[in-house]
Amino acid sequence: MPSRTRNKTMAMTRTLLVVAAAWQLRATPLAFAGASPAQLCEAAKLKAASTFAQCRIKADSVYAKSAQTATDTAKRDAAYVKCDAALVKAYATAEAKYVMSCPSVGDVDAVKGYLTQCSADVGDATGTGGAPVPDYVADLTICTSGTATAGEVLSGKTFSSAAGLGATGTMPNNGAVTITPGTASQAIPAGYHNGSGTVAGIPASDRLDFRFTQPNGSGSETSANSWFRGGSFVFRGTAAGGIPTAAYAVIYTTNLNTYHRVRLYDRTNSQVLGVSTASNEGTDVTPVIIDLGTLSNWPPGQALLEIQILATDLTGNTGVSGRQNVGIHSFQIF
Repeated sequence: MPSRTRNKTMAMTRTLLVVAAAWQLRATPLAFAGASPAQLCEAAKLKAASTFAQCRIKADSVYAKSAQTATDTAKRDAAYVKCDAALVKAYATAEAKYVMSCPSVGDVDAVKGYLTQCSADVGDATGTGGAPVPDYVADLTICTSGTATAGEVLSGKTFSSAAGLGATGTMPNNGAVTITPGTASQAIPAGYHNGSGTVAGIPASDRLDFRFTQPNGSGSETSANSWFRGGSFVFRGTAAGGIPTAAYAVIYTTNLNTYHRVRLYDRTNSQVLGVSTASNEGTDVTPVIIDLGTLSNWPPGQALLEIQILATDLTGNTGVSGRQNVGIHSFQIF
């Protein structure tokens, strides 16, 4: 083949190879050419965040080499402001460009706060004293290591535990609850009680009140020289009914030379719970109120209690002679 023809053929071949290569490049775009708007927005924000962190670290580096005077501090803080402004602008540009395609919107302050803290931690770790870099993973583990659940935390209050970070409690706030006892059981509402709630007391008149009246209108009378049972009742025990604090009897004598005494006696346990002193006051028409004094020996469980009276003399002893009747109209403990 003549040299001129051969050169022409080679030139044409080179041209075709170049064209083919160009088409090949055109048919194979760069890897990011097909990225979605959401991916491009995310990439732009990540680049801005990287630049922000680098900007702050650079400002810290310059400050570290300075005399660290007030002027140097002001320069570093001014550099921080520029870093902040650049991040805010870059995030706003990305969100405006890709409109609502960004995976997150309005998060610039959160990102800025996080990266600011991270850069500050790096500065502390590399500065004088070498503070340890915080272990955020371990810190998060501590935050989520609690055992509280939403139902165990007051409604409206937030907490962090295995139930989540910043979870909100659901326990009802009952404040001060007042309960008035009745014949039926009452449920105590679940939830928080502020300690100011009360349970209404039982009126004294509801505790115990006996009247001893014979057909002739007199009370229960005796001239016995030993303790005489005027009446009896079943006491439920202090565990069920509480501890009475006082006992009184309405009593009289039929003769001023005959004295009377009253006592409350635990027949089940053979114990005296309270007893009055000897007195000759009161008549059948105008009886007197007698205090049984300090009460003690109350049984914790059920017991049969008796109200007993005694006809005696000034000494208050049993076995005296020449007695007339003494009587009891009523008895009350509360």
